[in-house]
This record gives sequence, structure tokens and C-alpha cells, in this order.
Amino acid sequence: MEEERNGRSHRGLTIFLVFAFLVFIVFMLWRSGLIRVENTSEKDGEKHEVVDGSQAVITVAEWESMKQEVNNLRSELEQLKTKTGNTNIKSKQTSAAPIEQKTNAPAAATTNQSNAITLENYSHDWVQSEASVAFKNNTSRTVTQINGRMIYYDMNGNMLDYRDFQKDVTIDPGMVKTITLPGYGHKDDYAYYKSEVRSSLPNRKYKVSFQLKSYKTR
Repeated sequence: MEEERNGRSHRGLTIFLVFAFLVFIVFMLWRSGLIRVENTSEKDGEKHEVVDGSQAVITVAEWESMKQEVNNLRSELEQLKTKTGNTNIKSKQTSAAPIEQKTNAPAAATTNQSNAITLENYSHDWVQSEASVAFKNNTSRTVTQINGRMIYYDMNGNMLDYRDFQKDVTIDPGMVKTITLPGYGHKDDYAYYKSEVRSSLPNRKYKVSFQLKSYKTR
């Protein structure tokens, strides 16, 4: 549609320029005396013959008709320019208008951000087979599952063992939840160094660290 309107505008401009050029030629011939305008009682549009071989004669009606045609072409050209200008303005406004897209972020299924879940507390007495482990949810979603690794060290920082685990647990954003995991070395009377240690085996104590492998949220 825009190409068709531009085509009409170009054709109208071409016709107007050609007709204006012809009128200018006639005007210059009239100024130079090669043609003259006569007021006549003959019917409009009637052609006059050459009078003396050096002057061409046109009627007043023909002259007025030519002027009217020029005015009509000018008016049509202005209308085409106006329509084309309005169309271009609307097109620019439409293309400049931002397109708003509202999307709902999907719930995180599985991720492995290292600090999303952190170990807040650990407790394991030598008489207990399981350790109490507290995890904090540092995300903005509710955690539904934790996949991690507990690493056990002696008091000098030497690694003793590790255990991978997967636990279904519900932890709201910013909250802490305690779960149970198998305690390290229970059969050998080991205990967490901050918990109750067997008095007869004071060296059977250990430290832990936690590594988050992945977690699920809803």
C-alpha cells in the first residue's frame, strides 16, 4: 500500500511539472507576442486559425481552462503529499512503539549455585548413629530437594571420608531446616568435635564441610 501511494505521488508530481512547464512556455510565448489571448463570443474550446502567420491565437476560455487544470493538479498534488506524510508519521510511530511482552518465569527445576544452600549447623554425639544437619535456603524460592556431599576431616584437616546424599526436604526462602544424615564413624565411636565425645576415646572426633551439588525448587 505504501509503495502504491508513493507511486501515485510521483506520477502526480510528474504530471504537474510537465503541465506547469507547458503553461510556462505558453506564458513566455504570450509575453513575447507570439501568441495573444482574445475575448471572443465563440463557443468555449473553439480553435482560432493563425491570423498573420507570426501569432497564434487562443481564446480566453482556453486560457482559463488551462489555469483551472493547473490549480486542480496543484490541489491533487498537495492532497497526495498530505496523505503520504500522514502515512509516514503513523508508520514511524508504529515502528517506534515498544512491544511489551509479559512472560512468566518458569519455576527453577534444578540448579547448582554453590551458595544457594549452606550448612548452618551440625551435631553428632558418639552414641548416636545419625547426625542432625541444618541447611539454610538462601534463594527466593522454596527448596524441595538437596543433592550434596558431606566431607569429613580429622582435627588436623586431613580428609577422612565423604558421603554423597540426596534428600527431599521443604525449606522456605531464607529459612533453616534440620534433617538427619548418617553420622561418620558411628561404629568406631566417632563424634563431631563440638558434640559429646566418648571420654575413653577423646581423639575419635572429626570436622565436616558441605558441598552443594544441585537442588530443586518450586
